[in-house]
Amino acid sequence: MKTAVALPGAKLGKGRHVKQRSIAGLSSNGMLCSSEELGLDDNSSGILWLNDDAAVGRSLNNHLGLDDVLLDIELTPNRGDCLSIVGIAREVSALTGMPLTPPIVPITRARHRQSIPIVLENPEDCPRWVG
Repeated sequence: MKTAVALPGAKLGKGRHVKQRSIAGLSSNGMLCSSEELGLDDNSSGILWLNDDAAVGRSLNNHLGLDDVLLDIELTPNRGDCLSIVGIAREVSALTGMPLTPPIVPITRARHRQSIPIVLENPEDCPRWVG
């Protein structure tokens, strides 16, 4: 059977780092991983077993179809334009030179004709109201 192995230097979830250690007098050069330790599951009962077509030495991300890009973004308060997914997409597009594909958002019109009467009790304090 085949399983996922984290070699020394690997960083796993929850701040765990794999190091070369001595266990019961034997040198341990890695760790057999559960799906929980790899961040694939919230609860696992043991080592993650892979099917027989998993290539030895191949990245687990490639084997599981998880090979993707992750951007860790820290925003400062002066970047209100980046406080949405579209804002971040614009910024990444500008930084990388990649084209921006804006989302297609369907417009849904209200189906009711109900109105609410508005009364300005003090028009001097609110000379104009739009709603």
